[in-house]
Order: sequence, then C-alpha cells, then structure tokens
Amino acid sequence: MLKYIFKNSITSFHLLSRYQISIDKIRNFCIIAHIDHGKSTLADRFLEITGTISKGKHEQYLDKLEVEKERGITVKAQSAAMLYKVDGIEQYLYNLIDTPGHVDFTYEVSRSMRACEGAILLIDATQGIQAQTLSNYILAKKQNLKIIPVINKIDMTSANTETVIQQLVEKFDMNPNEIFKVSAKKGTGVTELLNNIVTLIPPPQDHKELKCFLIDSWYARDKGVVLLMLMKGGILKKGDQILSCAFKKKYDVFEVGIQSPENVPQEKLEPGQVGQQMRPEQEIHLEIPLSKTLAEAGFEQVKPLVYCGIYPEDPDDYAELNKSIFKLALTDPAVIIQKESSAALGNGYRCGFLGVLHMDVFRERLENEYNLSVILTSPSVPYKAILRNGKEVLVENAIMAPDAAVIKHYEQPMAMATIMCPEEYSATIFQLCDARNGRIVDQEKYDKQDRYIFKFPLNEIIQDLFDKIKSATKGYGSLEYEFCGFEKANIVKLVIHLMDDPVDALSFMVPEERAHQLGKKICQRLKDNIPQHLFVVSIQAKVGGKVIAAEKIGSTGKNVTAKCYGGDYTRKKKLLDRQKEGKKRMREVGRVTVRKDTFISVFKDD
Repeated sequence: MLKYIFKNSITSFHLLSRYQISIDKIRNFCIIAHIDHGKSTLADRFLEITGTISKGKHEQYLDKLEVEKERGITVKAQSAAMLYKVDGIEQYLYNLIDTPGHVDFTYEVSRSMRACEGAILLIDATQGIQAQTLSNYILAKKQNLKIIPVINKIDMTSANTETVIQQLVEKFDMNPNEIFKVSAKKGTGVTELLNNIVTLIPPPQDHKELKCFLIDSWYARDKGVVLLMLMKGGILKKGDQILSCAFKKKYDVFEVGIQSPENVPQEKLEPGQVGQQMRPEQEIHLEIPLSKTLAEAGFEQVKPLVYCGIYPEDPDDYAELNKSIFKLALTDPAVIIQKESSAALGNGYRCGFLGVLHMDVFRERLENEYNLSVILTSPSVPYKAILRNGKEVLVENAIMAPDAAVIKHYEQPMAMATIMCPEEYSATIFQLCDARNGRIVDQEKYDKQDRYIFKFPLNEIIQDLFDKIKSATKGYGSLEYEFCGFEKANIVKLVIHLMDDPVDALSFMVPEERAHQLGKKICQRLKDNIPQHLFVVSIQAKVGGKVIAAEKIGSTGKNVTAKCYGGDYTRKKKLLDRQKEGKKRMREVGRVTVRKDTFISVFKDD
C-alpha cells in the first residue's frame, strides 16, 4: 500500500513539474484557415507526434462540443499544451490554439491571436486562397504575429500546390522557399513543420508583474467557473487572490492547471504559459460577458449583427433557461443577452449574435448541453429610425419601433462582402448577388480564381447567402463580410393581427418590397396551423394600419336544426338566426388560442 502511494506521488510530481519550463523555451501559436482547410486534422497530427495523445485513436480531438462533431466544424477555439523535443534533442513547451474557420466565429479567432506570437496560415491545395484566408491573414498582421504559410492536402489528386504557392507569392508577397507543404491527414511534412516552429516564432515576453490575459471561460459542473488564460507575467498559485479589473472585485483561486489537452493540475502557472484556473460558481457573476472580465484591456466588445428572441417551449422551464443561458454565455463573449417578455410566448430573452450560424449553434448547445427545448423567433438585423425631431433610435426588435408618425425615415445596416469563386461560376455569382440587391465595388483575378467585393444590405446576407453561394459554386465559393455602416432605405413595420388584435411575436421590420410576400406567407402558415373555432378567425398582415395580406379560417359547423322535424320553417329560421347572433358575440369577445407549436411552424426557415 505504501509502495502504491509512493509510486503515485512520484507520478503526480512528474505531472506537476514537467510543464515548468523557462519562458525562452515556450512557443504560443494558433492555426488559422478558411473553413474545411484542415485545421483540426493538423492539430491532431501535432498532438500525436508530440506524444500528447495516442496515435490513430482520436479524430478531430480538439472539437469537443457535440455540435462540432455533428456539423464537422470548429465553433470554439481550443488549446493544448504539448511537450516536444525539437530534432529529438531539446525540449520545448508548445501551446497550440485551434481556431474556427467560419465567418460567424471570427471573434473567436481574434481573441485567440492575442495569446500568441505566431500563426500557422493553412491553405487547402485543392482550393487555394479563400475569403476567410484573406480575413485571417489581415487579422494576424494587425496583431503583429509571425505568419507561417502552410499548404495542406498536397496528397490529393486535385491538389494544385504550385498554383497556390504562386497565389501566396503574388497576394501576400511571401518567399516561396518559406512555404511549408504538408498532408495533415497522412502526416507528411508535419514533423518538419513542428521542428521549425521554434526558430520561426519568438518566445513570449515576461511582464514581471502578475498579469493575465483571459482567452476563454466556461462552466464545469464539477469545478464551477473555469478561466483559460495566458500568463503575461508573475506566478499564479492555488490559494491566491485575483482582481477583476472591470469590477474591482477579488476572487479566490482554488485550482490551477494546464490543458494537455485535458486538464493537468499544477502547483503554479508561470509567465508564458497558457493555463486554466478554477473558482466556485457562487464567486462568479454569471451575467457578466467574458469581454468585460478581462484582466488586461484587450479587445473591444463586438456589436451583434443578428437578433432573435429565445423562449422556452414550456413556460415552466423559464427558471432553468434563465440559469443555463448565462452559463452558456460565459463561453461566448459575442452573445448579447437581455430579458424580454411576449404576450404570445411568455418570458424569454432577446439575444444578439454575429450571424445566423452563430445563433443556430447557440440554440443547439442550449438543447444538447442543458437539455432545454427552446423557440427561436425569426432572425432580424438592427435598423436605425431617424425621427422628425432629429434624434436616432436603434431598433433591434420590431415591437419597440417608434410610432410611424414620428419617423422621418429608416436606415438599414450594410455589409461589405468578399466573395471568391472559380472563374466558371462568376456569372452565377453575379446573378445571385443582383437578386440580393448587391452592388459590385471591386473585383480581382487570382489565376483561375475570381475575387469580388459587393456591398449588400446586411439582411440579405444573414438569411442564407453563404449556403446559396456554396450551392451555386458546388462548394468552391466562399464568403466573408463585415459591417460597414447604415444607408437610407424603405423599411416598414409588418404586424400580424388575429381577430384585429396585433400579435407581438409576429412583428417584423422588412424592406417595403418584401412586405407583401412575407405577410402572405405568414398568414398562410397561420391558417394551416390554427385549428377551427366556433367562429370565423380572421388573419391579417398590416403595414401602417393597412391590410396587405389576409386569410380566414372557417368556423366549425353545428347543425342547430337537426332536431327540427317536419316543415316548420319559422322554427328553423329562429334557430339559425340565434346561432348567427351567438357567433357574432363570440367574434366580438372571443380570443384565438394559438399553441406554441404554431409559432414554431411560422418561424421555421424564416
């Protein structure tokens, strides 16, 4: 027994001490790339070659969320500490951060970059430079990171490695002799890349004083709140107190560790290390967004581009939603949350996101990780109402829009979109963009790739433009966009009425030319999903009090003359008149009961 305890004590000491490496032997870097260019696969090879995980037993190891495994995409940046003997001689500590590739998660990428000194820019040899490749390159240059260009998938028969090298030389002025060529899937060239990281990426600086940069945070049921941080300076140990610069409040540290890639407890965290520290749930403000709890002024709070309402399907689940939504928001600083109440849907939240995929992933995580069934209202963008008195009002929710009488005009958000596609799909892309009110701003050719910059109303992008581009180009097209201000537009408030009563959950801000089409579609969906009543149910779509679309649901028939035998017509007429009068009174005082699944059917695909 004593032998067992002694043996395990030695093992524990080894685990605790092996990561304590001088700062000049530490390298912090991230992998950045367009979606599906092989970031997670390259991260797997790094973890295997360094002996951090067993070879061949794990695929996409750092994609830990269920939604990532289901969709095959990275939505959360993940870190892993790897001990590696460069050229088999001298041991270094590599801190790797794997980042998302979809445009909706660019904020995850920019946060991760601030914890690094270098970035591996990964490009697919079969696709070349894509929209997100450009965006990530610009982000890395702004952060003054050392960029290592790496071409992946060189083993594929459709690879155009030399063409991609030429693209990198022409677009980014890179030295062709400094571009690495790998197959992350087979491991070809990956060891050479690992060995060169130590000379190409500089070590982190030691700021001497205790200073931490918060990269991420999440809630763990067994540990409370976990903070992933870069140690900019000083030493952090169990039992220490840390100060939140934003709220001037002290917190106790009850555990520190290194992610390798699972948590390995440590005695202390030292300068240059990327580690995590835990503190109990009761010591954290769950309503504080991550970006406001930084120990260092790092990056600005992003502004949401898409808003929607989130409500529990069962009103009794509101308390659970209230608790869960803030725990989930701990992991996602880009989500904005405000309490909201709807007469139709009950208590819920108005949430802001960076895009529709971001919104959908948040919903899926609520359902998968917290076992909640929720309703999401139709996504919308924020509009700006210019009032007649000169004031401006940002309208994030149609319910809160000012009265039409006081509005001079509306302005809609615009976005500058970069679209890249093979030249044979250019005509199709132009047709698609023209149908979405896109205006061409610039264009450029890269070998057989075309790059276009269009200016779009943001509302035209957020719905399904990314999917439409992928479909139109058989998967070879790409889209990246950013908000670029507001422009005057003909925007109206569309309100659905049931029995002349407005339904707050069915109020929308829409371009005037789309109002009739949307109103007609919603009226039809309501007609298909609301059951018959004893009276006729009127459904109307109104803009400024004017009906632009309408449907009616007929009443359930009741034969009041069934028991009248013989030919006494006056008796039958009296019964029919009484029924008619009764239905009139029901219309005047009656209310239509709309089940929540009716709203779900209305919001579906909108």
